[in-house]
Amino acid sequence: MYWAISISILLNVFFNTNLKKRFGGYRFLEIGFYLNFFLSLYIIIPTIVFITSSFTVGDPISYVLNGFAFSNETLFIKHLIRMLVFQLVFIVSYLKIRNTKIIRYETSDFKFKKPFVIILSLLLTICYILLFGLSGDFDGYIESYQRYDHLNRPLRLFISMLVRFKFAFIVLFLIHFFIYYKKKKIILVLGYLCLLFLEAKYSSGARISILFLLFQGFGLYIIINGFPKIRNLILGSLTCLVLFTVIEKTRIDSKDGVTNELAALLPGEFGAVFFTSYHLYQKRDDNQLPNKSYKMLFFDFTSPFLPNAGLAEIDPIYWYKKNYFPKSEVPPFTLGPIANTAIWEGEIGLILRAWLCALLFGKFSNFITRRNITPFNLFVYLSIFSTTVMVLKYSIFFHLTPLIKNLILPFFLFLII
Repeated sequence: MYWAISISILLNVFFNTNLKKRFGGYRFLEIGFYLNFFLSLYIIIPTIVFITSSFTVGDPISYVLNGFAFSNETLFIKHLIRMLVFQLVFIVSYLKIRNTKIIRYETSDFKFKKPFVIILSLLLTICYILLFGLSGDFDGYIESYQRYDHLNRPLRLFISMLVRFKFAFIVLFLIHFFIYYKKKKIILVLGYLCLLFLEAKYSSGARISILFLLFQGFGLYIIINGFPKIRNLILGSLTCLVLFTVIEKTRIDSKDGVTNELAALLPGEFGAVFFTSYHLYQKRDDNQLPNKSYKMLFFDFTSPFLPNAGLAEIDPIYWYKKNYFPKSEVPPFTLGPIANTAIWEGEIGLILRAWLCALLFGKFSNFITRRNITPFNLFVYLSIFSTTVMVLKYSIFFHLTPLIKNLILPFFLFLII
């Protein structure tokens, strides 16, 4: 199965070479670059784990290898081909759709002043004080999702709104902070590290939250200062790898004392996209998929306008939990676009959804780069750029709900202030 790893790497080299010709160092601001990069990780890492049988109990890929989902080399290879087809269609379509314009930033377009930074700093400080202060005790990462269950309904609704708006407050703060203090590197680094620490503490080791912050900082740095030196890029990448490994090891040790060197280096969630899609395609091939509601197909378009309490009945993730992990208190895994093709269209959906993904983000990038970027465009771009991985974990239209529920209102409130 090393051929699958080789093909995915070759596709990455081909894609990166073409993006480099068009954008140079600014290719690292391309959403398509990271969609392809993460997709490769979701192909390569499960393949390595399958070949070596090195996994930690509870990791998504362990459910393929421990008998939960029937597995053999033929079935595994068949699913690797599905994922490689998705990757190939995506990169070819993205290169065809995306034009050659890069993100342009002009200082004169941004009228930021120190009071804005102070206001947003105070807003974030109050936000974290409330989130930490109203939180109940919890033992681990999973239990952290229930830390506010002891509160009455009005307070829970308030906390829910605060959690949703926190992401927007962070993006707004970082834009102002990075631009205003771009020449004062010590203040910039210390402030950014403080925010990373607060978010790591609040998220209880959820690396995805840290990943969002890292992407926001990285994207802002390139937009404002240009592409960093290769030495600094390598150093930063190694630092992130160590940080994520430490967080993973801490989460595993705090949970059940189980550690595994390979699992620490190859984080467990890299098997999530592979496992759920593999499992559902197996059930589809055996004609054993549970009954599903047509409303699930339109979940991304209806969820922005529905209260959270009413989403469980139409959310594919809860459908999967209900049918395969009914004893779990929260959905243990996500269902990405590849897994959703197993529920609905089948293999033809791999081509359709990969093309649609390239169309959506290629056109979005073309729109953002058509002229000098505005504060609102930068706000929206960073919000989507930093959460690119969620497209593969959840849905091609993942960003509809956070844009409508979490981001637009805080931005316009800020404009009014």
